[in-house]
Amino acid sequence: MLLLCTLHLQAQRVAVLEFSAGAGISQSDVESISSIFSTYFSPRGYTLVERSQINNAIREQNFQRGNYTGEQIAQLGRVLGVSHIVVGDVTYAVKEYNVDVRMVNAETGEIIAKDGITWREGSSYRETLRVLAERLAAMVPEPVVAVEPVVEVKPAKPQKENARFYPTEPSLRFTTGVPLYFALSYDYQLTPSLMVGAGAGIYDVECHETTYYSSGRSPYDYYYISGRLGVPVFAEAELRTPRYGWSLFLNAQIGYIIHTKHNHTDIDRWGNEKTSIYNHLFAQLTAGVSYQHLNFGIGWAPTSPQEIIIALQVSYNLPVRIIRKAFFD
Repeated sequence: MLLLCTLHLQAQRVAVLEFSAGAGISQSDVESISSIFSTYFSPRGYTLVERSQINNAIREQNFQRGNYTGEQIAQLGRVLGVSHIVVGDVTYAVKEYNVDVRMVNAETGEIIAKDGITWREGSSYRETLRVLAERLAAMVPEPVVAVEPVVEVKPAKPQKENARFYPTEPSLRFTTGVPLYFALSYDYQLTPSLMVGAGAGIYDVECHETTYYSSGRSPYDYYYISGRLGVPVFAEAELRTPRYGWSLFLNAQIGYIIHTKHNHTDIDRWGNEKTSIYNHLFAQLTAGVSYQHLNFGIGWAPTSPQEIIIALQVSYNLPVRIIRKAFFD
């Protein structure tokens, strides 16, 4: 996070009201003097209000031109939207013109600057009024520059993929593997790193031939059929590392294998058969790596009480909401 300071210059406006006529001078002459003064009056940081706007505001308020009370000046300030107003008086005595001007804070009525000038009758007064306007403008304080802190937030760094890649919701897991194996389970993500579920699967069938040697006799062949065609019904739990696209997992299953054919058939040298049924409990452990919803693992899978094999598995977790949206929405 970066803290900067920016300068904001508050826009302020100023209005020059028509000067009031004193003894020995007409209001028409004062209007001319006021107009020339306004031409040269330009305090730094202020915007001068147009004469037509001022006249319209005076008419709307029914004020007498040239004579304003403090309350009327404040009212004109609010109407015109100005922060300062310039007022003045013009008098004539002993063949000399005298102009006195004041700049008033429109909100408080405080006089913040004043000046005056005199010129002889018959002389050019434009240059004299220019000097007066520039002197008064120089005495006006510039608008306050407000220094405001601005908080600039640096662009966020690109985030890795969401750690909770799998939402906390049910999913169907489709699993296949080598040796031939298929399973379907219903899983629920309790936390981003812990999943529980239950499912069922199917194993394959194999035949085995073994040669036995009997002491003092000729060797004979001993055949048996290992009935792997069966349905494992299981519950499972799975732990995962934080999910940033890729993750590691450890899956444990515990359940019961129900075989659908003769589980174990022995055939001796005389052709006699002996069949045993080996429906049994089992526990299976699989470790691997995942990318998003796809899982690759290697596990230890019992196919009978006497045999445990190393199995390669691939599975995919499909969120139930996707299935629901595809078929029911």
